[in-house]
Amino acid sequence: MSKIILKKVIKGVDKPVKLVYYGGMKHDSARKLERNKLVYQYWLEHRELSLKEIGELFGVSGTRIHYIVKKQRERESLLIDQG
Repeated sequence: MSKIILKKVIKGVDKPVKLVYYGGMKHDSARKLERNKLVYQYWLEHRELSLKEIGELFGVSGTRIHYIVKKQRERESLLIDQG
């Protein structure tokens, strides 16, 4: 797998954001799962940013970010209920 480093400047954030995740092919499901975890973690830490701005960082739409966050929250809810 190749290491991917994203560095972008977002309006409203003082310094460039550096995100690192490992990926392979464009449609690699393992890469997408890793990306989705990072998207969710980033969203938790940067609630002041819009979904569209976060999507620009990761190269996806704001709608996709909404879907990722929704799914991750559902997964967390299931883990808490089972725990």
